[in-house]
Amino acid sequence: MVSLIGEKIKNNRKLWAAFSAFFAAGLFAALCFVLHITPFGDKTFLYEDMKQQYVDFFSYYHNVWHGEDGFFYSENCGLGSDMFGIWAYYLTSPFLLMFIFIKDQYYAIAVTFLIMFKVAAMAATTSLFFSYIDGDEMKINKDRKPEYSAESKHKYFGRKNIIDAQDNTRRNNSAILAGDYFLNSGSGKLWINVLLSVVFSFSAWTVANMTNIMWLDAVILMPIVLIGFFKMMRGESKGRAIYIISVMVMIVLNYYISAMVLMFLGAFAVLQCLEGYSGNSEKLSIREVADRKNISGSYRNIGISGFAEFITTTVVALILDAWFLVPTVLSLMGSNKDHSADMVRAFSEYLPSSEAVGRNLSPFSVISKLFTMSYDSLEIMNGLPNIYFGAVLIIPCILFFFNRSIHKRAKLLCGSYLIMLMMFFCIKPLNTLAHGGTEAYGYLYRYSFIFSFVCLILVYYTLTRMEGIVFKDVLIACGIALGLFIVSIINKPGFMGTKAWIINAGLVAVSAAFMGWLSRINTTDSLKGKSLNKALKVTARAIFVGFVAVLVLDISMNFVRVYKSSSMNAETASGYMEKCILTRQALSKVMDIAESEDSSLERITVSDDGFFKSKESYRLEFLSPRTPNDSLHYDYNGTTTYNSLLKVENRLFMYKLGFNDNGLYTTYDAQNTACADAILGIKYLIGDDGKITENPYVLPAEYTSGENVTKLLEKIDVTRNPFTAQEMLLKGFTGMDSKVFYEAEIEKEEQNLFKYVVTPSLDGELYFYMNREGMIQRALSIYLDGEFVSGYGNASCQKVIDLGYHHKGEKIELMIEDGDHMGTLPGEPEIVTEDVKVLESVER
Repeated sequence: MVSLIGEKIKNNRKLWAAFSAFFAAGLFAALCFVLHITPFGDKTFLYEDMKQQYVDFFSYYHNVWHGEDGFFYSENCGLGSDMFGIWAYYLTSPFLLMFIFIKDQYYAIAVTFLIMFKVAAMAATTSLFFSYIDGDEMKINKDRKPEYSAESKHKYFGRKNIIDAQDNTRRNNSAILAGDYFLNSGSGKLWINVLLSVVFSFSAWTVANMTNIMWLDAVILMPIVLIGFFKMMRGESKGRAIYIISVMVMIVLNYYISAMVLMFLGAFAVLQCLEGYSGNSEKLSIREVADRKNISGSYRNIGISGFAEFITTTVVALILDAWFLVPTVLSLMGSNKDHSADMVRAFSEYLPSSEAVGRNLSPFSVISKLFTMSYDSLEIMNGLPNIYFGAVLIIPCILFFFNRSIHKRAKLLCGSYLIMLMMFFCIKPLNTLAHGGTEAYGYLYRYSFIFSFVCLILVYYTLTRMEGIVFKDVLIACGIALGLFIVSIINKPGFMGTKAWIINAGLVAVSAAFMGWLSRINTTDSLKGKSLNKALKVTARAIFVGFVAVLVLDISMNFVRVYKSSSMNAETASGYMEKCILTRQALSKVMDIAESEDSSLERITVSDDGFFKSKESYRLEFLSPRTPNDSLHYDYNGTTTYNSLLKVENRLFMYKLGFNDNGLYTTYDAQNTACADAILGIKYLIGDDGKITENPYVLPAEYTSGENVTKLLEKIDVTRNPFTAQEMLLKGFTGMDSKVFYEAEIEKEEQNLFKYVVTPSLDGELYFYMNREGMIQRALSIYLDGEFVSGYGNASCQKVIDLGYHHKGEKIELMIEDGDHMGTLPGEPEIVTEDVKVLESVER
């Protein structure tokens, strides 16, 4: 009875997928405990874009489910925005349903669990894939002993030259005792399945991008897509259905990463098609090529017909997803991803770009990323492909190509595929193509998880087919691994120190010893007798457990290194919670002020849950917001937002009004004029100390919201500076004809030192602006009467600057220091005084 239960457990692929998920979640929780990550401490995963974007989107997600914000349109997203693109790219994951029930002050903890759930799910689906490619071998009776006769071996491997028949006698006992008993047996293969599934969920790409949480869902679905693909290529039951449905779901979960998966799956199909017509007419799929067992059923050569089937079913999935893809494509128009003529002009003349500059790579430089801890924070913008899958597994991966149990066609196919991936890494146009024809905004080589996944497949085949490896093969593989190690050291990657190289040397040495031991067992004549067999069984288990422990240490050290490198500017859990509470309190004060005002302010109301809301669409701004998406997070009307789908028109409009664009978004700044606040409808400013300043000069925010922005941008396109643009808009909105800005008299004192004597022509706030020359980034410094005011001329500061209150006729010394020593300024300074009395006519 116990034996029967054990067999059922071994044959239950879903159960082992669950084990993989459990072990991945357990390891993740243990690492969080060690690193004091919430809920085990005050550290968090709130860094990079998780801090700047995603947490705010989760709050928006919560608000929509509770009826507090709009699904298709939100006035709280910048100057007002269609939201379908936000949903399509960021918020389609079913894992986000948990945020419906969680208050925003607890999101730091929720994010930890969100990442853990996705890592566990990735391990589970990878386990299902490994179970599938192993096929019928999952159903092995533990009492069955393999027969290695020449006839059965020829039937099993399909080629008499794969393994010499003379090896059978000396291999029989030892293979049963060690390789076949432990690694090739049902239980042994299942544990290898679990182990490698967990490794993939902790591979370099996953750990480096675990805070880019929306990308993980497509990678979770990828193994299921591959199961459907191989089933379809074999002509198995339900293959087409599984492939089409899984592709549809994957696209909805994240169309961006899904596009990469499908593109490289298509490349694999092409290679397999070419391999299928390489002169061998046998009808075999990739699984049968790798493991040529005589399983009942007919096989089909993929050939042209198989490739056509792949194309057809993929197109069917895309058509069935048209309801989702069409509005998604429309949402990309006018965003950073739009490469139309208008967008190109905006970035070439006005807005800086934060795109990482693609480059050609040497394959030798990429090799260093195979090793553990090969990461630092600079990797985000200037890094190499994240292809690490365990330094301990490098030698088993290499041994795939020496394994006599694996057909040379499989080796050729897999080797060609890895070379192709390396070409995409190293050749700039191919890398750009892989990213949809655009340069990545950080987090480079976003498809590198495919390389790690393929390598782990090779490792799986090696470890479950050790009968095809001899000690000589291990020596050759060790030599190759040593060569890779030496090449990596010679390239001197900045992210690897001496300590890291010593650790990696130890890991590779352990791997060499383990694989050498396995191969020696399979080729030792003296291992005979039941008493020795029993001892060897215990030894095999102990050594395998030790190997597993080293591998877990391997991926754990890499996780720790990546987290510590990435989280240097992470928010603490307590700091995040405090910020949420303080923000809510400040909004509550604004509501109290609104309720105490006269009827003209009664338009400002409060929603049932206590969120600030303005029916008249006046705006407010925090002078020190937690992120640029605070208005979306806390459900109030603001002006600033940051996301990959942000409309360029909104950025350009704010930039034309004199606000700074940092290459990612244009942010509100209180140094701009009162006229700018009036145009944007900003009624309240909330300071660092919670002090609330009410703007007496304000127009309704509808004037500068939604589709109106595009029309207004056309009107101010020809203006030479923000002051002209602001005055033009104010006159257009109010019908007034009074002058708002009065130019100061500027006299150049010493040309070489860029000194000026400025004389205001009116009492009031004095403002400075200077146009940039194209997209040239400058390192200028502004001094007023000898005191430093601000840097200028780059993505950090290209905006209107308040020089303070000055009187008419006052002589002020302005100096612009040329820190980059270019010898010229990008333009002449524009210095004006604002007449705020004119704005009294717009007071509401």
